[in-house]
Amino acid sequence: MRLFALRMGDKMISSCKNKQQDKIMSTWEWFVALFGAALALFGLALALFPGALFRLDVKVQRRIAVVIFIIGLLCLGGALAIPTYEWLKPTSYVYLLPGRALGQNSAQAPSEFVSRRVFVLQQVGPDTLHNVEVILHDNHQKDQTAADHIEHYSEITPGESNLKNIQPKHFWFKPSTPWDEDYNVTIKTADGIFLERILVRGFAPPAPPGIPINPPPAPKVEAGNINAPLPAEMGKVEFAIRVAKICRNRKALFTCQDTDLLGHKEWRNDPVQPCSHHCTDIPGFEAGLDPKPFVLSFPAGVMILTEPVPPIISSHPETETDTRRLSDWQKGKLRPYLERYPNQKVLIVFVGGASTRRYAQDFVNVFRASKWKVKGPIPLTVTATLGPIIDVQISTWIGDFPRARQTVMDILYAFKEASIKSRERFVCSLNRSDVLVILVGAKSPDGECPSDYPPHDLPEINKLVDKVPLKEFK
Repeated sequence: MRLFALRMGDKMISSCKNKQQDKIMSTWEWFVALFGAALALFGLALALFPGALFRLDVKVQRRIAVVIFIIGLLCLGGALAIPTYEWLKPTSYVYLLPGRALGQNSAQAPSEFVSRRVFVLQQVGPDTLHNVEVILHDNHQKDQTAADHIEHYSEITPGESNLKNIQPKHFWFKPSTPWDEDYNVTIKTADGIFLERILVRGFAPPAPPGIPINPPPAPKVEAGNINAPLPAEMGKVEFAIRVAKICRNRKALFTCQDTDLLGHKEWRNDPVQPCSHHCTDIPGFEAGLDPKPFVLSFPAGVMILTEPVPPIISSHPETETDTRRLSDWQKGKLRPYLERYPNQKVLIVFVGGASTRRYAQDFVNVFRASKWKVKGPIPLTVTATLGPIIDVQISTWIGDFPRARQTVMDILYAFKEASIKSRERFVCSLNRSDVLVILVGAKSPDGECPSDYPPHDLPEINKLVDKVPLKEFK
């Protein structure tokens, strides 16, 4: 499916370059164009109507003729105002901004380091974007199964990439040729399709200027602070980024190119401006990732950011690292059961920190990919419980007791098949029958069973469910 989407994108790009297809217009654009044309014709007809009557010697009161003429001019002005507004209105779009360092989320030592680049989603413009799909393609990757990365976002609001104390939307990707990277990005929104080209080059001293390094040399490990200026001995990282709307003969919406990447044919008609002006916030973002990378890599060395994670010497919660994620195998086990019930509604809530939220987000992704209508993950504040809120629990309608619907039974069985550590029985506690709730708690130690603790019949869950309108499930 990913390959099909990328091939379709390539065909569309090719058709634009060959000028075989001048424009791909959305339904709204067609409506605006047709409405504007109809309004212009109507206005022209009204403006000419009094003159035509005069030539035909048809007597019309002067006042009526003037009113008709003015209405015609207003219609013509309105028809011209529509394209003028569309032309002047700022375009709302998103694009990917690559981090300048390669990092690994959970490495405990530099020897375990795996080169992965972080990509941050940047939102531009005044409009909220809906149903956003981002397809990142590594142009240097020969293995097509590993060349593509796809992200889905139901909604992206203006300014959310610049919010303080909140991580913007981002993801990690392992490039096939670190420090000599070339990406095509297709970004699909409800308002149009945008294309982005990203080049990343790493230069390590004393390499001659303009010659990228790949693969990187043996790293020189140094302690440091990513927020500080990058030491010269670590080399330099340069970018070239270009974003444009598909099949539009317009200048780029966003463009930049650093010194050693000037002259690329795709940027030949763009103004020259360095990407460093747009990447000033990236170092701080990389240092603030949660969980923090143990190391960040640069062309000529590795910078240690955090202390090594202590080894797990027991199963006590205070020493056990929460590394829960739904693997591809687990998602593959869940989807056949979940896909039996498309358009069902599920609310994903969690009690815990950032690692628990990430695990809850995995459930959001797999339910949404299975055509469910999902809301979450939403943090839940709990005042008191009979036991620790751990692992995963399914909460359903109170009327499902003692005999649950097949939907609930299948989800419970799917969790078991996928080896997801969860409560063996569902909790019938909801006032509503049209929503299921997946409660995700902290990771329990090895040997602990969530079914050994009392079920969480939490009033906070019902209050939260009652507040969520149906239209917010997407």
